[in-house]
Amino acid sequence: MHSGFPTSTGVGRITTAGVITVWPLPEARELTALVYDPRHHGFVVADAKAAVLRWFPTPA
Repeated sequence: MHSGFPTSTGVGRITTAGVITVWPLPEARELTALVYDPRHHGFVVADAKAAVLRWFPTPA
């Protein structure tokens, strides 16, 4: 299972060891929510300020 969290302009991940990694999402303005899509191995991210959904593939 993959988990992540949105920041205002990126997507983050916390490992079980407590390591936090954040990847910027180009052109993101105000990310508010994300949902993991296991079929495509990535996240659909809601950008509230731009009123769009953005795709973010899961980093290796």
